[in-house]
Amino acid sequence: MTTTTTPAAVEVVERQLPQVAEKAKAFVTITDDATMERAGTFLVHEVKAMLKLADEAFDPIISAAHKTHKLAVEKKKISTAGLLEAERVVKAAIARYAETKRAAAAAEQRRIEAEARQRAEDEREKQALALAEAGHAKAADALIEAPLVVEQPAPVVAPVAPKGVSVRTVFKFRIVDPSKINSAFMTPNETAIATMVRSQGVGAIAIVGAGIEVYEESVVSSRAS
Repeated sequence: MTTTTTPAAVEVVERQLPQVAEKAKAFVTITDDATMERAGTFLVHEVKAMLKLADEAFDPIISAAHKTHKLAVEKKKISTAGLLEAERVVKAAIARYAETKRAAAAAEQRRIEAEARQRAEDEREKQALALAEAGHAKAADALIEAPLVVEQPAPVVAPVAPKGVSVRTVFKFRIVDPSKINSAFMTPNETAIATMVRSQGVGAIAIVGAGIEVYEESVVSSRAS
């Protein structure tokens, strides 16, 4: 493979590629040995040869672009490292403060709700006592046994984030015992299965289990002449 290329080489490849690709239509369906032979000749002497020319024409361009891209990425990485660390630190601080305020708001909400419930219970007991003292014992018992009606207080809202910043709560998970996970959420290790099938063929079923089917498929390879 050459290490340099020219616009002329690229132009030749770009001009000839569609012609070769068009010829391939003649071999979409192979019905006899003669066509099979011509298809093989076409594959080796035209397709593979053209792919080789394409490699020689475009790989140097790709390599140069890759080097330029890699250098630019590295420079950006060095330049922005401090900023990214600053972003991480500040975001972590904001998240911790938001979590503290959210927990405080939740605790305050529980306190207010508990007070509201206590007030409702006190009021019910007061009313039941009044009924009992007035000689309405059954009504007093019915009031005590009835579901408690609690006036729902307004929700406590945690402070909003600064302008231009958003803080949201997301649910995440960590696996603590894989054996207790529902099988519907387990993913087969297809890479390991493929490795086993390649080495054992149909014998892989005895190892992997009856949940797979092993089949054969022809794979065609060719090399440039």
